Amino acid sequence: DGTRLDLLRRAGGEEANVIAFCIDDPSFSADTLEPIAQAFPQAALFVRAFDRRQLIALDGVDLAGVTREVFESAIRMGVEVLASLGLPEEDIVEVERQYRENDRERLDRQIAGGNLLAAKHLMYGPGRRMVLSGDAPLGDNA
Repeated sequence: DGTRLDLLRRAGGEEANVIAFCIDDPSFSADTLEPIAQAFPQAALFVRAFDRRQLIALDGVDLAGVTREVFESAIRMGVEVLASLGLPEEDIVEVERQYRENDRERLDRQIAGGNLLAAKHLMYGPGRRMVLSGDAPLGDNA
């Protein structure tokens, strides 16, 4: 159990440059990580968060990096689908950039407000178009 301070100490936590958590536990939160961050301030903490709820629960901990499992796999699949439809690479890159930017803004508002419904208008969905350089919005011909 990598969240136990005694085991982290025995494993050399005081000398660690990085401590990475790849735990499938929805209760894994800031309360779990804060004692570890305090005990091993020299170590950069990396976390794999299952979804945005878990990411919001980690707010307040100084993390060197977070990978959102559901989000990143959805992005990866979306990129593959757009490529299979024959979209130009530069358009795929732009769609991904816009999607990530909207999601980051939405996530920031959710964290600030403590409300998962905050900035719901930023979600990509029916009626919402991603505009590509010089072309019609993505979705008009899809």
